Amino acid sequence: MGGLLLRDQSFWLVCAAFYLVDNARLHAGRELVLAETISLKWMLLQPLPRYRLGGRAITLLPPWLPFLAAVRLDWLKDDPFSPLALARTKRLLLFYRGCLGPFRVLASFYFILLFVVGPIATYYAGLGYALIIAFPLHIAGLTVLIASLTIGRRAWRIRWLQLFGLVFECAVCPGYFVNICRKMSLGYVRVPGDAIGVAVDQNQGRTVHSIMMHEIDMLLDDLAEHDELRCSDHQPIATYRARLPETDVHA
Repeated sequence: MGGLLLRDQSFWLVCAAFYLVDNARLHAGRELVLAETISLKWMLLQPLPRYRLGGRAITLLPPWLPFLAAVRLDWLKDDPFSPLALARTKRLLLFYRGCLGPFRVLASFYFILLFVVGPIATYYAGLGYALIIAFPLHIAGLTVLIASLTIGRRAWRIRWLQLFGLVFECAVCPGYFVNICRKMSLGYVRVPGDAIGVAVDQNQGRTVHSIMMHEIDMLLDDLAEHDELRCSDHQPIATYRARLPETDVHA
């Protein structure tokens, strides 16, 4: 009986595995990932220290609340705390937040469908019945995705080929669909600010703790180990060191 139940739930387990794998994000060493919090602030995510895959850093996104966005920003910019750059970055992040509405709904919908409704329906009525429920909902979700991408294509600056590729990926692998909000924000949000400058500007205790100088030193050691530090980086590093001690970590 237990083996039968496990086999029935295997479809949902595979979806969960694809979703978790999709939360491991590769990016350049001179980029950092900021994750949105439930209070709509931006928290710096530390990449895996001293570990690269194909020369690219790996950052693990939080698996819960997939309707919260994540963005990639450069760091070690010439003037990381420039008020003008920070203000422009805030405006752009607010703009993209407005564009993310339908993708947040889809992410929440698929998280509940694949990891709550599907397994429960399978447990009580079997996998066949659960799939009969899930399939028309999946078609409806794809329809909403296509409409949202088509309407917002210019705002996201997404090409038709990219649009079709994203829809196909979500159609054949529902586990990836759960991450649609972060797929859009990580893949198509373009903002000019410095990642550490933006995180410090949020004035959040947890965020400030995450970018204390010893952790920044770990990131710098990682860059040095992979020969990615430049002579021009001395100025932004000095700016970080000068600014961070002035930040109230208990804010």
